[in-house]
Amino acid sequence: MVPCGWRTDKTTQTSPQHRLLMTSIAVEATFSPDFPIKVVDEEVKNGAALPTLLLIEALKAKHAELDFWVVVGADIIPNLLRWYEGTRVKKELQFIIAPRPGYVLADEDLPGTYRMLESQTLRLATMELSSSEVRSRFRRDPMLVEGLLPLPVQTYIKRANLYRTEISTTTI
Repeated sequence: MVPCGWRTDKTTQTSPQHRLLMTSIAVEATFSPDFPIKVVDEEVKNGAALPTLLLIEALKAKHAELDFWVVVGADIIPNLLRWYEGTRVKKELQFIIAPRPGYVLADEDLPGTYRMLESQTLRLATMELSSSEVRSRFRRDPMLVEGLLPLPVQTYIKRANLYRTEISTTTI
């Protein structure tokens, strides 16, 4: 998992350092050490978000022995061609697609290599809510995200005073 660096297309965002810590906490709280998922600080060290294709190429150069997958919601798939080098992204990268309510994917939108997320446990969180909705709920009332985030991540958000207002650009 690669927490995003600073994004030039967003005016409000949580610092990459906070995202890195929350991602690390979530992975440690959710998966066993043997599960094949790791947190990488590539974009946090870079300072800015990288186009997905360039990020995956950099990660493959450093870790040729590993297999990299891009995890996105089904709502993102129809827009892949708008991404940096979209034709290559769609053809060369591997995707795990989380279902989203109301999104039926057309065959022509699907990338060359993909898997649909089918785990019932993971589907509940990924199907119904975007990260924007989780942040919005947390702003309204932290109790509204109970069960949607690992408890250690909720605790971190509260202690770091994140998502209390629309602007969460606090750095560590």
